[in-house]
Amino acid sequence: MMLTTLVAAIALQAVNPLVNEYFPLNEGDTYEYEDKIGKGTFAMTIKIGAPTKGLNGQDLMPEIIETGTGEPQTLLYWPDGDAVKIYMQVAKQNKKNGSLEYDEDGKPVMTNEVVAYPVFKVTNKEVEWAYRGRTALQDGTASYDLNASAKYVGFREVLGKKRETILVKMRGTAGAQDGLPIINVTEAYYAKGIGLYQSHEVQQLGKRKAERVRRLVAYTPKAGN
Repeated sequence: MMLTTLVAAIALQAVNPLVNEYFPLNEGDTYEYEDKIGKGTFAMTIKIGAPTKGLNGQDLMPEIIETGTGEPQTLLYWPDGDAVKIYMQVAKQNKKNGSLEYDEDGKPVMTNEVVAYPVFKVTNKEVEWAYRGRTALQDGTASYDLNASAKYVGFREVLGKKRETILVKMRGTAGAQDGLPIINVTEAYYAKGIGLYQSHEVQQLGKRKAERVRRLVAYTPKAGN
């Protein structure tokens, strides 16, 4: 009985409770953002969906993004220890004896591949991390190098109230090993009890640059959350 209780306690402590305070993933919560891209301003709504399981049993939470310009986009997040990871599942063609594998009908033999890396870490000081691997890009994957940091920056006013805040900085380079790289530089602010409330992103492809500024205008927790 004591061993069973201990295992249960360890499982409950697997995710730092502060992670859900700064990066809430509560089913039914709704966020309304204003995006400024170039000279245009766009409305975006994010709703947290029902929990689901990853390929290897990971506990995932979906973020459903609606912009009013097409089908909603879904991102999957995996709270893991002191971090929240972006979770992507992509199909990868198998290799046999060093060559791409095909079945008897000439169709590629595919298996699902999991790609996951931290996009947020909770801290009361400052922490850095890096990722070297792959990321999902279009219909496949691309090489990805990420350098990131999280820093506690004290109280900021968010939706009319002073809240403790963490600043996350990320610089990611996708496709450097595959061709012309895509570089993303992001600064994002997360408020305790709210989550992401402000971000600034610059994406560069060759000599072309695109800039996006995101600002939270409303947060509606589901009743009971």
